Amino acid sequence: MNNPTNSINHEKHSTVAKKSTTNSNKSVKHVSENKSNPSSSKSTKKKTPEKPKVPTEYISALSSAKTYQKHMSMSPERIRDQLTSDHGGKFTAEEANYAITHLQ
Repeated sequence: MNNPTNSINHEKHSTVAKKSTTNSNKSVKHVSENKSNPSSSKSTKKKTPEKPKVPTEYISALSSAKTYQKHMSMSPERIRDQLTSDHGGKFTAEEANYAITHLQ
């Protein structure tokens, strides 16, 4: 026997399924439109200024200076001498000065 109620319920479920499929397609379409839109939020974001890049030699000199200060209890003047020494770090005066200035 065919139950008329089952037939109606089946039709309702089909309609609901069709509606949700249509809505999800719209969502996908909407998301795709945002990705290709050139006036997206990227253009409205303010760029943060980049920090100037510190040369590797300066960072190495600072690292060496911190080691001399921590483990050998050297004064800033002695650290500068050690950094620029031919028998020490062989850093330039500029690199050594950067290190001394940035010691904490």
